[in-house]
Amino acid sequence: MPTPVAPRLHDLLAPWAGGPLPVHLTAWDGSAAGADPAQAVVRGRLHSLGRDRAAISHHYDLSNHFYELILDAQMAYSCAYVTQPGADLTTGRESEAYPLEQAQFDKLELVCTKLGLDDRPDQRVVDVGCGWGSLTLHAAREHDARVVAVRISREQQAFVQRRAQEQGVADRVDVRLQDSREVPETDFEAVASLEMGGEEVTRVWELYPAAGAWTFAAGRMGVDQLLLRRPS
Repeated sequence: MPTPVAPRLHDLLAPWAGGPLPVHLTAWDGSAAGADPAQAVVRGRLHSLGRDRAAISHHYDLSNHFYELILDAQMAYSCAYVTQPGADLTTGRESEAYPLEQAQFDKLELVCTKLGLDDRPDQRVVDVGCGWGSLTLHAAREHDARVVAVRISREQQAFVQRRAQEQGVADRVDVRLQDSREVPETDFEAVASLEMGGEEVTRVWELYPAAGAWTFAAGRMGVDQLLLRRPS
């Protein structure tokens, strides 16, 4: 009888995580391993400030180190954009000539171009649900943008602040532990939100009226969201 997949995967990853994984694994063969599968259950109004903070913390405040094991060097937690003809990153065997990091860089560059950040430096951008700061840092570093990055995960806030210092753009990046509904400024020239709907799908649509207030002076908004439905 084949060895269950999930325990094998857990044992493979545990040394890299420095101990037992802080997540619950369920494999395609039905086996399970890892932490308790209990989910965070928060009662109350859908997408209240308190509910969203609790849900985000449950998922993203586990460990930055854990996510560093599974994401690319830029810590992009959304799909890449493959620009090299014939490149295929789906096999798990990346090409040395065109690795995942380059495809993620190309995605971030495309987003910044669509936001008009090539037009001139010092444009004010708000990155809603900034995650580990891949877009925030790219916009500041490659396009001289001034970015307000908002997220409600303390682990992610600390990570982006550290990366901003390391990359020499701390003076261009304001990383806030703040819900996007609490951002007081209205003078942003561009609004971005990459793959935030996975945990806050109904809130994505709140961006549209909010962005209207934020970017009343010829602003641009980029919302990148991919939703997958499990086959029935």
